[in-house]
Amino acid sequence: MNNISKFLKKIENERWLLLTFFIIATAVFFTSFLNLDFFWDDERFVFLNPSVLQAKSFLYFWNYKSEFFKSWPIGYSIFWILIKYAPTQSLFFYKFLNIFFHALNAFLVHRLVKTFHFPYPFFLALIFLIHPLQVESVSWIFQLLTILSFTFFILSLLLFIKFIQNKNWFMLTSSFIFFLFSLWTKSNSIFLPLFFSALLIYTHSKKRYYD
Repeated sequence: MNNISKFLKKIENERWLLLTFFIIATAVFFTSFLNLDFFWDDERFVFLNPSVLQAKSFLYFWNYKSEFFKSWPIGYSIFWILIKYAPTQSLFFYKFLNIFFHALNAFLVHRLVKTFHFPYPFFLALIFLIHPLQVESVSWIFQLLTILSFTFFILSLLLFIKFIQNKNWFMLTSSFIFFLFSLWTKSNSIFLPLFFSALLIYTHSKKRYYD
């Protein structure tokens, strides 16, 4: 039991936590690397996507007058940059990116859980990391957009909490910027303002209770 406690204290140190999550994610989703084939419509959406291949610059995805304009300009900009400048076009490389950013998201979930002072933050983040519902996001290359959108989502939420705690307007501005990043990567985060409203209501009611 003492050995387990020592291990948990060690990985709670954030210098090791991200590495721990990455190792666990790699072990759990390792079969994704064994099947180096296109998953569903990865080839059509990413590697043979006319917009990604034909646009001369990622800026075309931002220009509403352009034929390449997209409602997710950051998402398509990311794939444009990867297709043009990635050191390799191996599927192994793209799946590695998915697993790395998924591990990063587990790390951020851990930070969020600790911010709310929930018990056992490591185990809650671990459930997020290895839950079977994550298999699709990690294995499907196009879902890198979903993973990165969630990265920006959590960062926006953490910064908004910092704003509530410190009334630092720079934190609020940064939170709003990351919200836009998340929305422009994939539109899943459209409901994030509802989280902000809930946090404000909860904070206000808690303050009134203690006053």
